[in-house]
Amino acid sequence: MKLYLLILILLFTLNGCNKGNSILENAKNRNKSEINIIDTTNVIPQLKTLLREYIKTYPQFNNLVLDGDVVLYKENKAMNSDLIYLLGPTSMMKYGEYYVNKRLYPSSYLKIADKLVFISSSNDKLTSQEICKKFYLKHLEIENNKEINNKYFWLVKITNNGSAFVFSKNINDYMIKRVKNQIDGSSILK
Repeated sequence: MKLYLLILILLFTLNGCNKGNSILENAKNRNKSEINIIDTTNVIPQLKTLLREYIKTYPQFNNLVLDGDVVLYKENKAMNSDLIYLLGPTSMMKYGEYYVNKRLYPSSYLKIADKLVFISSSNDKLTSQEICKKFYLKHLEIENNKEINNKYFWLVKITNNGSAFVFSKNINDYMIKRVKNQIDGSSILK
């Protein structure tokens, strides 16, 4: 009886080890095809409120991008835009070549109201851009740059003290530095 019980315990232990390996294997495979997800409990409440406002205004978009790499000009004068982000649907508007430097795809995203919000940051250069690019392109809302309408983009200011607010809902008031050689997502998806 003791031998039977010992064998049974050994079988359960081995089965548990195998399940642990499959969990690790699944996590490894997921990490090979996806980018980092940000826990929204750590996101400042004002930004979450602002994102929900955008989603309510433009419910047709399921995938958004919050891009911090924006250079603004007003009346031909450069503005300090360290804290300004461009919020809008995922598109290829800012992807392509910046003179010599290749544009980085977002390496993180968060989920708000069942929508994906890609977050571009300086950390993007630390990640495998092939994985980031593939994941981003899979979630494009606007594939062709000719279809981009500036009315769908907001400028958002996020400060270091934890506040976030809409800086402007009319980005046409500002000349935003754009990609020199724009590319279309539809050509990359093929």
